[in-house]
Amino acid sequence: MTRRSWTWLAAIALSPLALLALAALWLAVFGWNWARGPLQDQALQRTGRVLNIAGDLTLAWAWPAPQLRAQGVAFANPPWAGEAQMLQADSVMATVDLPALLRGQLSLPTLQLTRPRVFLEQASGGRRTWLLDRTQTDEAARILIGRVLLDHGELTYTDTDRHTRVHAALSTQGDGGAPVASDGAARNLVFSAEGRLLGQALQATGSGGAVVAWRDESTPYPLQVKATLDHIRVEAEGTVTRLFQLNAMDLRLVLDGDSLAALYPLIGVALPPTPAYRSTGHLVRSGTLWRYENFVGRVGHSDIAGSLQVDTAHPRPQLTGALVSRQLSLADLGPAVGSRRAAAEGGKAALPRPARLLPDMPFETARWASLDADVTLRAQTLLRDEALPLDQLQFRLLLQNGVLTLDPLAFSLAGGQLQGVITLDSRKTPLQGRARMQVRGLVLGRLLPTVDLSQNSIGLLHGDIELDGQGASVGRMLADETLDLTIVPHTKVSSLVALRSPVHVRGTFSQPRVTLDAGRIATRGVGALALGLLNPLLALIPLFEAGPGVDSACAKWVAEAKQPLPPPPAVRRGRAPAASR
Repeated sequence: MTRRSWTWLAAIALSPLALLALAALWLAVFGWNWARGPLQDQALQRTGRVLNIAGDLTLAWAWPAPQLRAQGVAFANPPWAGEAQMLQADSVMATVDLPALLRGQLSLPTLQLTRPRVFLEQASGGRRTWLLDRTQTDEAARILIGRVLLDHGELTYTDTDRHTRVHAALSTQGDGGAPVASDGAARNLVFSAEGRLLGQALQATGSGGAVVAWRDESTPYPLQVKATLDHIRVEAEGTVTRLFQLNAMDLRLVLDGDSLAALYPLIGVALPPTPAYRSTGHLVRSGTLWRYENFVGRVGHSDIAGSLQVDTAHPRPQLTGALVSRQLSLADLGPAVGSRRAAAEGGKAALPRPARLLPDMPFETARWASLDADVTLRAQTLLRDEALPLDQLQFRLLLQNGVLTLDPLAFSLAGGQLQGVITLDSRKTPLQGRARMQVRGLVLGRLLPTVDLSQNSIGLLHGDIELDGQGASVGRMLADETLDLTIVPHTKVSSLVALRSPVHVRGTFSQPRVTLDAGRIATRGVGALALGLLNPLLALIPLFEAGPGVDSACAKWVAEAKQPLPPPPAVRRGRAPAASR
């Protein structure tokens, strides 16, 4: 052949069309298995971890996302992890985003795994096995995965710092055997999980859509879960958007357990200890706002309803809400205010009355600084001990930087009303307490029902109360629960013959003793007898008592006491106001 012929032959052989033809012929004869070595070498060089492709490697070309399929795939964990392999799968099919790959980012719009076994672990120092840099700490060094399809897989997640290790089994079903949710959506993925979550024993089952949209911010993922976490039981059904980060959710929720305080590890909100509870409501999340809307439920023997909201955008989460109760048991509030007494369960007799009346369990104030709160409660009827003549409780609870304020606090007491402000400051040791209350129209006979005196002879009580104390509990703030009161009665009209005397209240809060001032009565009697020896009319002088007359303020106080309690103010955010007198 001439030199010119060789030139034309070389030009034809090196043309793009010829190169594509040669590449197609090469792939037809030898396939893509030749690429396993370069891929494994690149993975080791970039991550320091071994990628092994034991089976065939194939590629279905398409722009901009060709489909890559590999058989018998294993990818190692870093040496510090508890499991040797992060991923083992019978087969892996992935579409690869070529434009993103050219920019240096590995992105898989679709990932399908057959019989995968996945082991993910998070350790101290921000190390995560799914981050692909050599120190496993760079959040940018991760594979961006869009949709995931799983077929009979196992997933294990471990976080030793948070006392978490969960093992889940996942499988897909055909349309014929797929469970169907109440919204009509088929749930082709079923799963079960067990282990420990945040230090608590976990058992869970559920179902979801066949396609797991890890990063989809527009398509809600259907989900149904039943779980038990130690003594907390949860049932949830609805949708979750961006499953990996839970950016949004809309779930019908049923929740019950032994105490609301046990929810703290899960929700990060310090709720008070309570008796057993159960509630049904609507859980919605949008960004940093979590709302538990229109829920109804019971806590012990009390019913409760309302809505609560938590905003996590602040340095301390902000809890706001409004609660109502048709029937509230004071025994159910006992653990929250430091009382060991609880309502009788299942018809059993209540615990015997303790020698001390006021709660003596220390307040659990360690978590008060973990959030701010502004919540109102209105209770129509109070279930209580007969010795506690309380009714119609309402208050607004403000918690700001560890200072808890009830402002206003109002309730009916012994036929009258008591309202005011109570403040507890957990920033000081011991706990500092202050109460500023107004008493109007209390019937002393109902306030002291165990005292054997005529109701009419005791009358009404009006006044202002100012208390300051310190201590870990309500009981410790008030010393030894002893009484030393002197009540001086005043008649409303002038009386020619009066043997009235001061009334002394002694003893303890739980066992008060009421006595008349016998010395004062005897003094009046002796004086009358001595003057009677001089002149019988003079004997009436010690017995004469001039009353304040019809202008007494009693009528005004009684009228005030009969007025209904004012409604609680609208819920608003802000700092707790200082206690006022």
